[in-house]
Amino acid sequence: MKVLLVQSYLGRNEKCVLPLGLMYIADAIEKNHDVLFFDPNVHQAMQEELRRVIEEFVPEVIGISLRNIDTTQSFDDFSYFNAFVSFIKTIKTINSEALIVVGGSGFSMYAKEIMDKVAEIDYGVLLEGEESFPELLDNLDNPGSVKGVLYRKDGSVSFSGSRDPLDLDSLPVPTKDRIDFAPYMEKEYLVGVQSKRGCAFGCTYCTYPYLVGNKVRLRSPIKTVDEVEHLAKEHGVKTFFFSDSVFNFPLDHAMQICDELIKRKLDVKWKAWNAIQHAPSDFIHKALEAGCEYFEFSPDGFTDRELKMLRKNIKEKDIYDLIKTFRGIDNAKFGLSFILNSPGAGVRSLLNMFGLFVRCALIEKNLVFVTVTNARIYPHTRLYDMALEKGLLTKGSEMLTTPRFYNPFPLSMVSAVMNIVPRAKQFLISKKEKAINVCNRKLRKITP
Repeated sequence: MKVLLVQSYLGRNEKCVLPLGLMYIADAIEKNHDVLFFDPNVHQAMQEELRRVIEEFVPEVIGISLRNIDTTQSFDDFSYFNAFVSFIKTIKTINSEALIVVGGSGFSMYAKEIMDKVAEIDYGVLLEGEESFPELLDNLDNPGSVKGVLYRKDGSVSFSGSRDPLDLDSLPVPTKDRIDFAPYMEKEYLVGVQSKRGCAFGCTYCTYPYLVGNKVRLRSPIKTVDEVEHLAKEHGVKTFFFSDSVFNFPLDHAMQICDELIKRKLDVKWKAWNAIQHAPSDFIHKALEAGCEYFEFSPDGFTDRELKMLRKNIKEKDIYDLIKTFRGIDNAKFGLSFILNSPGAGVRSLLNMFGLFVRCALIEKNLVFVTVTNARIYPHTRLYDMALEKGLLTKGSEMLTTPRFYNPFPLSMVSAVMNIVPRAKQFLISKKEKAINVCNRKLRKITP
């Protein structure tokens, strides 16, 4: 069977991350099927290239990965859903016969709702697809027999039932040889490597426990670094990121990966999200030796009250202890991400936030960035329930096309003020780009 695997179109110009999930899917089906990959986000003339690929390959099944629903950022709130729907309708106009199967983490967050809204989707794969998708291809006439699949029956969407989480170490190292890496190497850190799935932390806002489970499933350090070596030696990749929800938990697993990277002396740089409570100085030193260039942390709360309500399992003191640890280590660059107006926030949160900004700008040379955003509200999270209790949402609120954020009054006024700056900047940039385009068109007209 001819299967075209497609990264969903984002609908605007932004960095294009290598579709790691589709690479695992491709490896799972390539023995029994003819597989081709297409990422519309790396083509300037997307629709023309999409048409060419579909007309030349003539796929029987088109598998689409909807990786993200939106940006998750309140100061750059943009939903990818409308572009996703338009993209599917375009595919159907090019080839109305091909069956469309959609999966990915973005899809899984709203699986039935998306199936209800988008009639062109024939099947949906919920959560992990490395086992469900190959089995579905073998049972297209009986999808209800395959666990983890949504399908249409008697005019409505049915679900075949949940599938047990798979053994991550049973998956082969993704070959990635079918991918043109050039577009993903124009900027740094667009290639992902996975060393685990699952998240044991249970933060109030987080979707990971739903998407990948709350039990951590580890991939062997050797297999993990085998993939890094393949990327470096076969594809010339110089930078990558660990796509794990948290890289340094369990800490001994992260240390073993660092040891393996050091042993192989690979010329690569990397970054990862880490948990503050599992970042002792010996880990930071070892990760630096292994090629880590940026350590990213997401404490989220500015006060003990916020941290408790966010279920972060750390104290305000731990944040400042981390900053102190990095202060004593040369070339250890790190960044912190926070949530503005989170549950439990108050005036002291604002004072701590501005104090940290000053500290970042004037004192802490290793603290290279601090980001602040309101928390995106997603279903299957405790924050969703809290938003309902606060009256920020009602059951059935539109969340696909309109990203919703936890931002209750009165601190919502602070968010509104902070929101003006990036939007004004984007407005001025767009005006400048339009002016340049007009000038270029006029120059072309008068240039012989």
